[in-house]
Amino acid sequence: MPRARSHYEVLGVSHDAPSDEVRKAYRRLALVLHPDKRAAGVTEDEAKDRFQRLVEAFKVRAEYARVEPRRPGTSRPYPI
Repeated sequence: MPRARSHYEVLGVSHDAPSDEVRKAYRRLALVLHPDKRAAGVTEDEAKDRFQRLVEAFKVRAEYARVEPRRPGTSRPYPI
């Protein structure tokens, strides 16, 4: 069984990446990992699984960014 990957690893961004960088990474990977555009040698189920992990990672990260308080005029959160 493969080890569990964090949402940041799935998206290929750092933990402190701003929301616009996360969105760009998601869009770039969505074009590559979409099941309709799967590479040769990748089964349909495997392609669907990869794409679903990507979508889930983006949704979780987007929800976190929506809820997390931000400093006015910046994409950085308040220090804890």
